[in-house]
Amino acid sequence: KSQDNEPMEISTSIEKSKMLPSKPKSGMFGCCGRKDKVVPYQEMYISPKVFSLSINCLRFAVFVDAIAGTIEQPNYPIMVLPRGSPGSHPDSFPDTGGLGFSAATYFVPMSALLGVAIASLVIGILSDKWGRKPCLMLCLYGTVIGCILKFLFRFAFWPYCAFNFLNGLVSAS
Repeated sequence: KSQDNEPMEISTSIEKSKMLPSKPKSGMFGCCGRKDKVVPYQEMYISPKVFSLSINCLRFAVFVDAIAGTIEQPNYPIMVLPRGSPGSHPDSFPDTGGLGFSAATYFVPMSALLGVAIASLVIGILSDKWGRKPCLMLCLYGTVIGCILKFLFRFAFWPYCAFNFLNGLVSAS
C-alpha cells in the first residue's frame, strides 16, 4: 500500500515498454530486422549525386526538345514553299507530295504532335514499370537520333514527316 503523499504506480509492463526507447532496428530503413536494399527510385532521394545527375539529365532533355522545336517551328512555311517559287529557299522541299502550301505548313508540325499524343498514352505506364530515368534517357536519345534523321531527310517531304512523327513518339517525356 502507498501512503497518501506518494503517488501510486499504476503503469503496467506493457505501458513501460512503450515509454522506453526501443533498440534500433537493423537494415537500411530499419524495418523488420532485415537489411533492405535500396530500389532505384529511392536512390534519388538518398544520394545527392544521383539527384544532381537526374536533374541535369532532365534539364538537358528539356533543352534538346526546346531547341529542336524552336529552330524548326518558324521555318516550316519556308520549308514547304516549293523550290523555284518566288521567295523559296534552296533547302526547301522540291514538292509537298500533293498537299498545298497551307496544308503542308500544318501537316509538318501535326505529324510530330500526333506522335507525342500517341506516346503520351504509353510513356506514363512505361515509366511506372521501368522507372522515370530509363524512359527519360530513351526519349532523350530518341529525340537526338530523330533530329539527325530529320536533318538527313530534309529534302524530301514525306520521309521528313515520317521521321518527324517518329521523333514525336520519343518526345513525350
